[in-house]
Amino acid sequence: MYLVGTLCFSKTHHITFLGTLSYAFSRSIKTMCKSFFCFL
Repeated sequence: MYLVGTLCFSKTHHITFLGTLSYAFSRSIKTMCKSFFCFL
């Protein structure tokens, strides 16, 4: 029972981590594009 709970928790944590990672990645790309166009 404890193992299943840990597995579910780690799975949701992994999804949240992936979501945060992709969010930060898209934000950094947007910022880079903005600065790039400003530089042009």
